[in-house]
Amino acid sequence: MKVDLRKAYDSIEWQFVEGMLVALEFPRTMINWIMQCLTSPYYSLALNGNQFGFFKGRRGLRQGDPMSSLLFTICLEYFTRILSVVTQRPDLRFHPMCRKLGLSHLAFADNLLLFCRGDLASVRVLMRAFLSFSEASGLRMNQDKSEMYMHGITPLATEAILQLSGFKIGIAWDTCCLPCDKGGLGIKHSLHWNLAVLGKYTWWISQKKDTLWVKWVHHLYIKQTNWWDYKATTNSSWTWRQVCRVKDILQSGFFLNGWLSKNYALGEVYDWLLIDYVQVSQKCVQELQQWLGYACQRELVSWLIDWRCRSLLQKKVVMAAFATLVYLIWFNRNTARVEGVV
Repeated sequence: MKVDLRKAYDSIEWQFVEGMLVALEFPRTMINWIMQCLTSPYYSLALNGNQFGFFKGRRGLRQGDPMSSLLFTICLEYFTRILSVVTQRPDLRFHPMCRKLGLSHLAFADNLLLFCRGDLASVRVLMRAFLSFSEASGLRMNQDKSEMYMHGITPLATEAILQLSGFKIGIAWDTCCLPCDKGGLGIKHSLHWNLAVLGKYTWWISQKKDTLWVKWVHHLYIKQTNWWDYKATTNSSWTWRQVCRVKDILQSGFFLNGWLSKNYALGEVYDWLLIDYVQVSQKCVQELQQWLGYACQRELVSWLIDWRCRSLLQKKVVMAAFATLVYLIWFNRNTARVEGVV
């Protein structure tokens, strides 16, 4: 959960700040100095170029004051201590990736990141902890900017969590990295971009480029083995094992998209990795072959998987036809088993 605090510096209660300083056993003289600086501002309203009124403030930290960020951090310590208590409760379960560290939250300026397992009970505990902090400090959640990030949760559980929290679903990073015409923001996906860049080494090796390092890896590692069948040994260097790993990831793309017969196009490989249609489609076809115990000819598999040459409408039609085919195979196979035919 990403919680945005509404006007964080302007909303915090002075009484709460003083209470935190007392609880943390700051010297009374220092507390008096801090509170004198904190409670002394007066404000006027500017309307049509004229100033009106001169009234005393009642809450908030001064913007731009070097002391304000430190006081705000002290106030967030109250929330940290609340969470240190509630995380001991059996109905709050840590996020699987945070369990060993006991990590329940992170704070960045006026944003909080809360982590828990994706179940209603855990989210309810965190929401109650935040409400306790909110009532004491005066800080409120900005519902318009607060978001929930979930994965691997059923639609029913997702809807219940969203209703409880009042959050909206956040945009996943993979979605942000999609092209703008596919609903994304066009941000480069660093993992896919790195794979696409390393893929050029795979292309160079397959083409046996007349360079010293390509000749060297062919002489030392690959020797007489086919490059696409080659597997790196365990005692190979880490760098060489990574090049071989990238080769295995991109292998289907090299054959199905004809990358071996033309110059290596970094943008095309990146798009292929980003959309991920080819890998998903190929995996589905391979699993279907294994399930049926039948090996399709390579030409048929290539025709089903080669999305790059198809329009969006053609892709949808092929996907619908292929899904129908899989369903009919499954239906007839089960019917035959029930009737004792097979």
